[in-house]
Amino acid sequence: MPSQNGDARFLRLHGVQNLTGLCRSSIYGKMAKGEFPRSLPLGSSRIVAWKSEEVVAWCDAQIAAARPKIAEVAAA
Repeated sequence: MPSQNGDARFLRLHGVQNLTGLCRSSIYGKMAKGEFPRSLPLGSSRIVAWKSEEVVAWCDAQIAAARPKIAEVAAA
């Protein structure tokens, strides 16, 4: 999440997993299909992170997409 001064914050894989509830393979699978924010290299090619605001926006979109389905089930 952005800090108080507006700087971007990064999440490593464990943080992304905690925030989304997705496992590692699901995160990378969705990235490969263009359904999840891309990770960014941090220095070494083996160290990657995600911009927290992109991951939070993805979570918000998932919630918004699920709400109409929840309303349909409740009305039935």
